[in-house]
Amino acid sequence: MNEPRRLGLSGQALRLGLLFLLAGLIVFGPVSSQAARETKSPAAPAATAEDSRPAPAASAKPNDAPERLPRAAAYYYFFMAQLALQSGDTDTALKFLLLTRQVDPKAAAIDIELAQFYARQGKAQPAVSYARNAVSKDPSSKQARMLLAALLKATKQEGESVQEYEAALKQDPDDADLLLRLGRLYMDQKQYDRAEALLSRLSELKPADHTPFYYLGQVSLARKDFVQAEARLKKALELSPDFDPAVEALVTLYEKQARFQDASRLLEEQVRADSSNPNFRLLLGRFYLIEKRRDEARALFEALKSEEEDPRDISIRIGLIYLEQDEYAWAVAELGPAAEADPANDLVNFYLAVCYEDMKDRQKAVEGFLRVKPESDFFAESRVRAGYILNDAKETEKAMALMKEAVALKPDLPLLHHALASLYEKNDRFDEARKTMEAALARQPNDTGLNYHLGAVLDKLGDKEGAIRQMKRVLELDPNHAEAMNYLAYTWAELRRNLDEALDLARKANQLQPDSGHIIDTIGWIYFQQGAFPSALEYMQRAAQLMPEDPVVNEHLGDTYFKLGRYDKAFEVYEKVLKLGPEDKTRLEKKIEEARQKRP
Repeated sequence: MNEPRRLGLSGQALRLGLLFLLAGLIVFGPVSSQAARETKSPAAPAATAEDSRPAPAASAKPNDAPERLPRAAAYYYFFMAQLALQSGDTDTALKFLLLTRQVDPKAAAIDIELAQFYARQGKAQPAVSYARNAVSKDPSSKQARMLLAALLKATKQEGESVQEYEAALKQDPDDADLLLRLGRLYMDQKQYDRAEALLSRLSELKPADHTPFYYLGQVSLARKDFVQAEARLKKALELSPDFDPAVEALVTLYEKQARFQDASRLLEEQVRADSSNPNFRLLLGRFYLIEKRRDEARALFEALKSEEEDPRDISIRIGLIYLEQDEYAWAVAELGPAAEADPANDLVNFYLAVCYEDMKDRQKAVEGFLRVKPESDFFAESRVRAGYILNDAKETEKAMALMKEAVALKPDLPLLHHALASLYEKNDRFDEARKTMEAALARQPNDTGLNYHLGAVLDKLGDKEGAIRQMKRVLELDPNHAEAMNYLAYTWAELRRNLDEALDLARKANQLQPDSGHIIDTIGWIYFQQGAFPSALEYMQRAAQLMPEDPVVNEHLGDTYFKLGRYDKAFEVYEKVLKLGPEDKTRLEKKIEEARQKRP
C-alpha cells in the first residue's frame, strides 16, 4: 500500500484503480509468476529497435496467461495515468504511462499518449520521438501520423511534416481536418497549386463552412489575383459574418489596391454591427487618416478613449497609428503622456523617440532612444538609431562609443555589429569595419548576414578574392541567397571571368527576386561582357526603368547604346548620368565627348 501513496494518488483513485485491475484480472485471467516478475520494476526502458518494429499479429489463444497479465496491467497503469492527469499530477501520470509502455511495448496508442504528454509539457524532442515510434508500430494509424506531422511542423521540419500528412490523407482522402492542415502547410511552402487543390476539395465537402473559402482567398492574395481573392473572402464573410480574419484580409486587399473608401465602408459596416470591437474602430480611424478625414479620425479616437477607465493602452495604439501616418505632433500628444505615466515603458519610449527623430528634434530623439533598457526587444534598434543620429550630427566618436558599448552589452545581437561596421564604413574606416565583422563571426560563424556583410566590406577594401570567398560561404549556408548570387555574378562580369556560370547565378537570383533592378542590371552586364549587346539592351532598359535614379545602371545602359551604334541615345543617357552623380566623373565626361563626336 505504500507504493501508490508515494506516487501521490488519493485513496479514492487507488480504490478505483484496484477495482479496475481486479476487473482486468477477471477478464484476462490470473497472474503468472514470470509475468509478475516482469511488472515489478517501475523504471521504463529506453525505446529500442524492437519497439519501433510493427507489432506482430495478436495471438488467438484466450487462455495464454503470460499475455493476459501485461494486458490487464497495461489497462490498470493507463487508467491510473489518466486519473493523475485529471488531477494535474503530471509526474505521477508520466510514471504510470511509462509503466504502461513497459508492460505493453508494442502498443502504438501508448506512444501516442506519451507524445501528447510531452507536447503538452513543451518538450518537443521526446514528443517527436514517441510519435515516430507510434507510426512505426502502426503505420495505418491516422491519429499517429497526424500527431507526428503536427509535431514536425511545430519543430520546423516542414518537409517531413508534409510527407506524414500526405500519407495520412491517402488513408482518408476526405478527412476535412487533414485537407485543411495540409493545405495550409502547402501555403506556408508557397506550393499554391497543391494548396488550391486541397482547399477546393474541402470547400466541396463543406460548402457551408467559411474556413476553406478564407484560405482560398489567401492563396489568391499570394498569387496577386485580387479579383478572385475578393470573391472568395466575401464568400467566407457571407457564410460567417462575424469571422474577423476575413474582414481583416479584405481590408488588406483593399489597401493593396489603394481602395481606401471600400476599406472604410467595410469597417463602418462592421462597427455598426458590433461597436464593442475596438480593433475595427482603431482600424477605421486609420483609414480615415489615410483618406485625410482627420476630424472624423480624431472624433473616433476620442470616443474610444472616453469609454475606457484607463485609456493609456488605447492612447498608445492611437499614437502608433498617428506615427505610421506621419502625424507626428498628434502622435507625441498621445505617446508623451503615456511615457510620463510609465517612464519604464520601452515601447512608448522607443516610438516617442522615433517621433522626435522624424520631427528633426535630435536631442529629444537620442534621449528617448537611450532610455530603452538593454533587456528590451527595442534595445538594438534604439542604439542603432541613436548612433546614426549622432554620426549625422558629426559627433562620430560619440556615436562609435555608443555602438561599442551596445555591442559589449549584447554581443550576440547581429544588428549591433552590422550597425557598428556600417558607421565605420560611412567614415571610410573599412579596416575597422572588417575587424568588427570578423569579431562578430567568431561568435556566430554561420550567420549568413554577417558573412555577407564581411564580403561587402572586403570588396570595399579591394580584396575581390576574399569577397568572392565570403559570398561562396554565404551560398553554402543559404543556397537561395539572391544577393550573394548577384554579387558573385556581377563581380565575375566585372572581372570578365566565369561568365557562363555568372549568367546562371544571375538568372537564378532573378527567379528569386524578379523585380530587383540590381539583378536585372547584372544579367544585362554579363551579356554586355559577352558581346551580346541586343540581349544586354533588353535587360539594361528594364533595369533603368526600375532604377531611374541609379547612376551605375544608367551608365551601363548608355554603354550598351554606344556599342550598338546608337550614339544619340548614348549621349542622352550619359548626360542624365552626369546629373545623377557618376562614380567616375572624368571617365563619364570622356564617354560624353566620344558619343558627341559620333552622333549623326
